[in-house]
Amino acid sequence: MKALILGAGGQVGRALATCAPQGVELITLARTACDLSDARQAENRISQSAPDVVLNGAAYTKVDLAESEPDEARLLNAAAPGLIGRAAATVGADVVHFSTDFVFDGESARPYQPDDPPAPLSVYGRTKLDGERALLSEAPEAL
Repeated sequence: MKALILGAGGQVGRALATCAPQGVELITLARTACDLSDARQAENRISQSAPDVVLNGAAYTKVDLAESEPDEARLLNAAAPGLIGRAAATVGADVVHFSTDFVFDGESARPYQPDDPPAPLSVYGRTKLDGERALLSEAPEAL
């Protein structure tokens, strides 16, 4: 199996790389090798890698700064997951996307479940939710 980790230079990407099971051919792409704000470059990198699975650990993670940089947050958190889903579909790859609890309002007295209704309170949370939706519209079987 061949796995591609996007956002491999970040905290999630680095953690994923250290957990790869033996026998998995791992391709790790940090932002410098795969700029998800450049759709053509990202599509080419995914296509050239021809992975069986794409693990998306890339994101705009400056939660507070997203309020004053909504376009940057939207580009990486909302648009890029759809692009990744579309590109993965062209090579027949599955997609695993990592989101955030910021898609919820934090008011629940119990741990959130995947089917709980989202209610993001911030630009960061809204862009991450939009990214989940964009990905699922391109790759309905994505996780």
